[in-house]
Amino acid sequence: LEPLRQSGVVAILPKPFDHANLQRAIRTTLQHIDPTEIELQNYEVDQLEVLLVDDSLVSRNHLCRVFQSMGINQIHQAENGIEAIEILKQQSFDLVVTDLNMPKMDGQALVEHIRSEMGNTFVPILVVTSEQNQTRLGQVEQAGVSAILDKPFEP
Repeated sequence: LEPLRQSGVVAILPKPFDHANLQRAIRTTLQHIDPTEIELQNYEVDQLEVLLVDDSLVSRNHLCRVFQSMGINQIHQAENGIEAIEILKQQSFDLVVTDLNMPKMDGQALVEHIRSEMGNTFVPILVVTSEQNQTRLGQVEQAGVSAILDKPFEP
């Protein structure tokens, strides 16, 4: 499937699929063809609100430094998906960055909750992970993640 993803495919619908799979694929596709999509240059970087979710304090600190070096200073943190959901109920964010493998609620379950349970199909979600299992990464993509970034990474 990797060559398809690299060619620009925005959603992959597995067979057989159910209503939820079809709905997720359509939402993902519509996000990419929406003519009202906001260009990044229209954002005031110092005003962006980012939610950072990772069970590792070291990883959270590293990601905070990366974002701060980009001028993003409004960074909220959670140690797992359950904590992140509570924060998301209180406030909206311009970007959610989450680790994949966490206790209590992992990144995939968090993405699914944001997209399905909360109905938020617009907030960009970046998964930062060292996961190499392509099947698992494919499931994360199907859950509605906007992008996956491999650990370790260069800012």
